[in-house]
Amino acid sequence: DELAKACFQRGMRLGVYIYPGDDTWGAYLGGGGKTKDPEKQEGYDKVLRRQWEEVLSRYGDQIYEIWYDGGLVVPLEDIVKKYAPNAIVFQGPFASIRWLGNEQGIAPYPAWNSVKFVDAKTGVATAEHGDPDGEVWMPLEADVPLKDHNWFWSPTNHKNLRNLDQLMEIYYKSVGRGALLLLNAAPDTTGLIPLEDMIIYKQFGDEINRRFGKCIASTSGNGGMLEIKMDKPAKIDHVVIHEDIVFGERVREYTVEGQIGEKWVDLATGSSIG
Repeated sequence: DELAKACFQRGMRLGVYIYPGDDTWGAYLGGGGKTKDPEKQEGYDKVLRRQWEEVLSRYGDQIYEIWYDGGLVVPLEDIVKKYAPNAIVFQGPFASIRWLGNEQGIAPYPAWNSVKFVDAKTGVATAEHGDPDGEVWMPLEADVPLKDHNWFWSPTNHKNLRNLDQLMEIYYKSVGRGALLLLNAAPDTTGLIPLEDMIIYKQFGDEINRRFGKCIASTSGNGGMLEIKMDKPAKIDHVVIHEDIVFGERVREYTVEGQIGEKWVDLATGSSIG
């Protein structure tokens, strides 16, 4: 309740993670809530359903993301629709987003945001199932810990803190490839995010703004070619391309050309944009 209140006061969107597994019931790691002993399945289903109903019923429609790490076999869709109708869902048979397939924050390329219906229903589709002609829109979420590879705080894992160069590499290969970056923040035993973590988060945000905060020129439109005319020669070190995804991903291939002197040269080529 304290976490939810803090989020709401700051205009932050709240998500909930309850792991579907439970050793007490024999619901094994990565099984999505399936018990090793089939006779225990019905009992565990009731326990997990009560857990989710207790949590989701507290916050109206203020839950924006739900995580079923490792998939989901326990029937929970009715509870989610009743108490958290606006939530996006990670993994499971009624998922609306999916996992990259790794926890290093590196999306493959191309990284398509749609998948075939049959792959979506498995509940464990990853980036490798991306299909530009898929029937289901299921964007990629790149979950990655700040400390490689520790999701939770410990008195010794500060040595695994990623540096700024590593975080920028992740940014280019997750956000830059059309995925959503979910960068972990783990509180220590005081309930606060450690200062050393806060410092690197600040550096990361500042560097993103430094590199992308000033646009030299821009254009938009439809058709097979878009052109930007500069008033005078300028040094360009980044090109940021966005696609209108209201109708899905329709671009299959693109080339960025630049005029250097009197000559046009290819600067970059690609396929998926997102």
